[in-house]
Amino acid sequence: LFLFLALGFIVATAAGTLSHEGGHYIAARIMGYDGQIHYGSISYSDRRPAPEIERIAQTYRREIISGQDYPGKEQYDSYQAKFDKSLFWMTLGGPLQTMLFGTAGLLALFRNRKKYTQAVRLSFGRWLLIFLSLFWLRQPANCAVWLISGFCSGHFSTHGDEIRLALNLGLPQGLFTIGTALA
Repeated sequence: LFLFLALGFIVATAAGTLSHEGGHYIAARIMGYDGQIHYGSISYSDRRPAPEIERIAQTYRREIISGQDYPGKEQYDSYQAKFDKSLFWMTLGGPLQTMLFGTAGLLALFRNRKKYTQAVRLSFGRWLLIFLSLFWLRQPANCAVWLISGFCSGHFSTHGDEIRLALNLGLPQGLFTIGTALA
């Protein structure tokens, strides 16, 4: 049983990570962007960037990076603002997917709790629901890592989906990380 559970946890962790990135990917597609899933991350690109935006980005790359004025700055800034707004939703897609799957597992466990308490041996499907509910472990694990590394280093990371979402909304950076960990 121990080996089965250990292997199941490893597989569930990989599946959870990939499905989390799939949440980002689906949100990107809905927002009109292409996404490329990597293990533990996703990259986004515009499906149809306007040729003028591409020209401005290539021609005035240094000016864009340094924040200087250049021809077409307003047009490029408008395009970038639209992407930043879309990026919020694309970032939200990952945690939302993970929490929805975890919640579905918890609800299914709760709904079938009598079957679990009366069972002598749990079936594969029942173990699957248990592992699905463990998707919620991402939230307290991320919070613990963020807090411990922040207190140890004296610098709290600004990386991570929940941190980026809070910063994007102008909220305290740990609000969603701590809030979802406590949920």
